[in-house]
Amino acid sequence: MVKHGTEVAGELRIGILHKGSGENVFVSEQPPVISSVMGNGRRRSISCPSCNGLADSNKLLAPVALATGIDGSLYVGDLNFVRRVYPSLNTTGILELRYE
Repeated sequence: MVKHGTEVAGELRIGILHKGSGENVFVSEQPPVISSVMGNGRRRSISCPSCNGLADSNKLLAPVALATGIDGSLYVGDLNFVRRVYPSLNTTGILELRYE
């Protein structure tokens, strides 16, 4: 759960991430980092015959959902396909829905 608070006097926005373990992460104290994990700039086909392998060389079509696993894996919902990106950045397709 992410909570945002505002200090009225100083108008300071504070972002706090409450983890399930009881630990709090103060987002405002973390350095801003944005990095690309998956995708090579090309569009994949609907059937996605080559969707396994390294994440940064995988193609995406229409990424619509992200989730994380307890082991640090990232789950990517990409139109009709769900892939698991392991912490090693190796990717495995775990679900493919028929798309007509």
